[in-house]
Amino acid sequence: TTSLKNEVVTEAEYPFSITYHSKLSVISTVVDINGNQQNYNGSITLSEGENKVTVYVTFRDKWSNIRVSSPTYTIYYNPSNQILIIVRWTDCAGTTA
Repeated sequence: TTSLKNEVVTEAEYPFSITYHSKLSVISTVVDINGNQQNYNGSITLSEGENKVTVYVTFRDKWSNIRVSSPTYTIYYNPSNQILIIVRWTDCAGTTA
């Protein structure tokens, strides 16, 4: 479980935590931000605008199977705190581009 959220923020530095289930043996944790991977160190630095953040946790379950969990979040960095309008095409059913 992570403390990451789909949200709009005004600071580039984005601290977050990861809580691991006690019965799992974690092998690695990698954070992908807009296609750039880094080891998890407690925070990420966002680029202005939309940031796609995926956390890849590789672990061994209680049956010794190796598995990967990879939730993805969208975090918008809006440093000037201007009005930000986010439109998803799924919200525009029946419209054409």
